[in-house]
Amino acid sequence: MMCRSGSSRVRLASCILAVCLVAMILPGVASASAPTPARLGVAAKAAKAASTLNGGGRAGAGVSTLVLDDDIPGAVPLGPSPVSGSVDAVSDVADVFSVDVPSGSRLSLTLTGAATLNADVCVFDRDATSIDVDTALAGTLGDALPKAVVFDVPAGVGGTYYVAVCAAAGSGSYTLAWEIVPIPSGPDDDGPGVDLPLSPASGTLDDLSDPADVYAVDLAAGERLIVSLQGPADADFDLRLFAPGTTSVYGSLPVWGAATASAEESFMFDALEGQGGRYLLDVHAVEGAGAYTITYQIVAIPADTWDTTADAVLISHDGGTTSQSLDRATDANDFFQVALAAGERLTVTVNGAADTDFDVYVYTAAGAEPVAFANDSAYPDRVVFDAGASGAYYVEVETFSGSGPYTLSWTVTLTPEWTGTTRVEGPDRYTTAIALSASTFPAGGSETVVLATGASFPDALAASGLAGCYEGPLLLTKPDAVPSGVLAELDRLGASRVVIIGGTSAVSSGVANALGTAGYSVSRIQGANRYETAAKVGAEIARLTDDGFVHAAFVTRGDQFADALAVSPFAYSRKMPVLLTPTTSLAAETSNAIVSLSVEDVFIAGGQAAVSTPVQQAIDRLAPTVRPVVRLQGANRYATAVTVAEYAIDYYWATPEYVGVATGLNFPDALGGGAVCGARGGVLLMTSPTALSAETAAFITAHREGVLSTKVFGGTAAVSNTVKTQVDSLLGE
Repeated sequence: MMCRSGSSRVRLASCILAVCLVAMILPGVASASAPTPARLGVAAKAAKAASTLNGGGRAGAGVSTLVLDDDIPGAVPLGPSPVSGSVDAVSDVADVFSVDVPSGSRLSLTLTGAATLNADVCVFDRDATSIDVDTALAGTLGDALPKAVVFDVPAGVGGTYYVAVCAAAGSGSYTLAWEIVPIPSGPDDDGPGVDLPLSPASGTLDDLSDPADVYAVDLAAGERLIVSLQGPADADFDLRLFAPGTTSVYGSLPVWGAATASAEESFMFDALEGQGGRYLLDVHAVEGAGAYTITYQIVAIPADTWDTTADAVLISHDGGTTSQSLDRATDANDFFQVALAAGERLTVTVNGAADTDFDVYVYTAAGAEPVAFANDSAYPDRVVFDAGASGAYYVEVETFSGSGPYTLSWTVTLTPEWTGTTRVEGPDRYTTAIALSASTFPAGGSETVVLATGASFPDALAASGLAGCYEGPLLLTKPDAVPSGVLAELDRLGASRVVIIGGTSAVSSGVANALGTAGYSVSRIQGANRYETAAKVGAEIARLTDDGFVHAAFVTRGDQFADALAVSPFAYSRKMPVLLTPTTSLAAETSNAIVSLSVEDVFIAGGQAAVSTPVQQAIDRLAPTVRPVVRLQGANRYATAVTVAEYAIDYYWATPEYVGVATGLNFPDALGGGAVCGARGGVLLMTSPTALSAETAAFITAHREGVLSTKVFGGTAAVSNTVKTQVDSLLGE
């Protein structure tokens, strides 16, 4: 079967229609009438439960969680569950893994991912040569993540199979949880399961030979199931609950459960209106073997545990803050009502205690599923919703786990609109950097400012991450004199300290002395060459961030500026080092920095002509500290900047709301502009001076609906008015 759609390599809707296809749909629920409230947002909340409870099965051979290949000839081994990556329906359609599945085994796969991504996962045979031309043996269908699929390997056909995660539409990050278990054969190995015995019930599990005991339990609407599990002290056993109508615990997604890294688990599940029926309770051995005991009780849900929109408290259109509390057992959620007019933006933020996980959902008056929600596992949970129609909207705060106080804050504003591209410039590179600083950083807001020479680029390429640590701008100076405007900007910023990047040949002692005479505390970070300077800047970033250091770094060529500038916003926002290297051999200073800083994730910006394959291989050999390298590249400097920006958006390092555009043929404007883009959570794109580069135009077009602010950095000699007009035309003017 051919699997093609235009120039894109895979569209799973046509790829996975094979004999062994398994289509995942969220488990249905049986209808039942009861005097209990109906639960809104069932699908969104079930998706979080599924994501939380499908952390994976037994560990396999170690592989990268980020470096993934695009087709079967380059497939990488499927590493310890779960593995993570990103795909894009336009530019990076598929990630392909290999996995060894023994005869008589079941491969179970669960795919979760970003809301911006519609992706599928499918399994290809041992002799498959390309996901372009070979038929998938099993796969998923549908438009919403999470999705799950199972594939059974009968006796005699074990071997290396291939798993592909493919973008059907959109782009974003994903997580793939997987497990290999014996094909279920006993009555309690899978659905329909055996009737749950009277409490307490006991059994034995083995993650290799008998990983699951599946029980059937009947719950009526309005009833609560409370379950506790005690397994062997040296094992990891989980509890997972599957909704009525589920025929197999493999290829389906749990609606509730408990999955910590221990043998002791407990959970409480309420069957609300429409959720009565016969559930499957899976006692699951993730790792280890031994005997277990489960105790349980089925009781009535206490009255008033669950609020409905009828209980909603009116909140002010003017915004505000309220402090409330939730208790999973007796007060599981709160509803609030606010009136919004079309064209207004509601921003809601929830913060709770450290041992709680409270989520926030926004509904229309008639909506059963939320129009916006935030249900991350870490605070704050923040929702931004733009109302397309006037009316009453409801905000629900629900406890996913834990009990305690929370704070709900909200504002109502007009939905921001893009109003045209503006230019940020000065008469020269030094005043442009000052103008960039003034456009973003408030008066009195930067105690420490990073300063680099504007005459050459090598030392300044590493400076953005350090500026991010200080949450201030990157300013430029002449090698032998401080521009007068720099002193004025330092005063406006309220700075007391200046950190100079580079040695005295880049920024002279005279500059340092002049700053000291002006009353600033001055320090300098320098090395014997550009590579050592970058490494020392990286060490300072790690020191300043301490426990918050992300243990990641960018690596770019040190003899050109474009690729390093492309990553500078994200070095700023994530406080990451930018390390430099020659094209054909890994600089010793960079190698030593990666090891000494315990860098785990390395991102190369640029193709093999910029940073060669031998350099990438040399970094890979720094394992086990370093995972295999992620290379972000395009056909030219403009395409590489777009690739970097798309990756940053996929991994929530940035949004397309703020787009800075600078010339790709010179460095000064992009130096200060990268820090500005990073501070504003945006991206930095590059263009030729006289015409908007095609790659940059394509990015702006693709993200047209999300762009709120576009800036051109530098004067018309750097980026012409023609380019500015072309940007405006793409965005509606």
